[in-house]
Amino acid sequence: MPLRKYSVPIFNSEEELLQYYALHFRWEREKLAAVLSQFGQLTLVGKGKLIRHLVRAFGEFQSLGVNVRTITPNAQHEQLRAVEKAAARFLDQLGVNVKNVPPQEMWKLLAHRMSASIFQTLSKQRDEGVVTLMRLASAGIDKNDTEPASSNAQLNSNSDRLIETLVNVLWIYERAGVAAEAIAPRPPQGHGGARNPVHQKGALIRCAIETYARMRTLYPDSGPVTGFGGPLHRFVQAVGALFGAAVTEKQIEDVWRRRDRISNPK
Repeated sequence: MPLRKYSVPIFNSEEELLQYYALHFRWEREKLAAVLSQFGQLTLVGKGKLIRHLVRAFGEFQSLGVNVRTITPNAQHEQLRAVEKAAARFLDQLGVNVKNVPPQEMWKLLAHRMSASIFQTLSKQRDEGVVTLMRLASAGIDKNDTEPASSNAQLNSNSDRLIETLVNVLWIYERAGVAAEAIAPRPPQGHGGARNPVHQKGALIRCAIETYARMRTLYPDSGPVTGFGGPLHRFVQAVGALFGAAVTEKQIEDVWRRRDRISNPK
């Protein structure tokens, strides 16, 4: 299948179109076909354009699902603190006490230096950590190698890579702490607490309605003009089924009325 500029595929049939997007976005082919059917008559190019609108709506739908359900400020704060603790535990296993790591300003001053120099400046490593690093660096290297130059080169390479890794973990530890401080944990909200103004399913319905209206404008012969009624309901519900969300007529009506008030204020 030849590709256009920006790698947008050219499809020779509706079946190719359906198979391509169903595979890439893990949609059910039959549900994607149902969305096209509920919209109305479109050329193959028009169907591709409609599906690309759905792709953008799907991305917004998924991102809102993540934001609303899981990544609250408190969850972000806890996750960053967990990263900070995990980095500290890892460094401690290699003899590095993170309490001796200097603040962010020192990192800026050392940005131009090599990892080994940065590590010597940033931390004091306990003896057992030094031994562990030596073991890690020499693991798998034949002590009886007849070409010591080759073994030494491998040992030096391994040592440099280990030190670079430690510096990176030190940096992650410092970054996680700074990021966590920027997100202060909030007390639990009671019944009077703030509510998320953007509901995932409401965003899905709004995107589906806007897609329907935009495509009707671009392809006026594809079906009835945009209006609240059966064709719009069936299209929005088909989009909801494609995205794995059950949408009722009452929910569609609520979003339509809000949209109408915004578009036609009194």
